[in-house]
Amino acid sequence: ILNAAHISQYFTEVVTADDGFPRKPAPNSINYLLQKYNLNPKKTVMIGDRVLDIEAGQAAGVDTVFFDRHQECSSATKNIKKLTELME
Repeated sequence: ILNAAHISQYFTEVVTADDGFPRKPAPNSINYLLQKYNLNPKKTVMIGDRVLDIEAGQAAGVDTVFFDRHQECSSATKNIKKLTELME
């Protein structure tokens, strides 16, 4: 998805359950990235297309962006319909 949207260059690392982390909404994978890259949670965003993604981001204490062309997530910090909206 990131390559198709031509935004992969803006991401340092992408982690999934295949990397051995518990499935979301557990925040373990997000916490791993926060610690590995010494990131400030107040300046970090979790982008996801499922409510579980938003719940994981909230559990990790980061802002959240919900990506879906047809619906919104009221608990997300921001909702977008196109990945290119991240650049706005």
